[in-house]
Amino acid sequence: MGNYSKRRGKPQRVTPSDPLAASDKFSYLGRSLGDACNRMKGLQAHWIAQAGGAGTISGDAKYPITGLLLGHIILRPLVAELLLKAVLILDKGYYYKTHDLVFLWNQLSKGVQSEVVAAAPDVKKCLANHRNDFEAWRYLESEESNNYEELDPVIGALDAIWISLVKPLRSKGE
Repeated sequence: MGNYSKRRGKPQRVTPSDPLAASDKFSYLGRSLGDACNRMKGLQAHWIAQAGGAGTISGDAKYPITGLLLGHIILRPLVAELLLKAVLILDKGYYYKTHDLVFLWNQLSKGVQSEVVAAAPDVKKCLANHRNDFEAWRYLESEESNNYEELDPVIGALDAIWISLVKPLRSKGE
């Protein structure tokens, strides 16, 4: 996959005026898109079964049922990106405007990285494999077939870390 983030220069650092609200927004969007991805995947399997396993609605190979699967592939790295940004805001108070998953990962503190690695040991390899999938796939420039489902444990770990980081902040506000 191309490294689209490097083509555009250094990612812009953004410090939100209300870090908790910004982190909430990124987390909510990531979780919502993650739920949508899971529903798309389920519908894809259902429709393929309805088509007799042919992968097409009419049996005609010109009309494959790919829209839902492609949506799932494109959105899954975006979910990881949004959750990385949500965690980064709680960890450091800022995030970067980039789709580069490895760049975002490298901005996290070593302590937060260790927590994510404990929950998803292959996180570094996985993020490297999908570093710029969102940009590459949305333009349909990549012919690579990546194992996009390998992002699922990373997404789950990031979500769990976000929850553990946000709980103490919420209890302070009460």
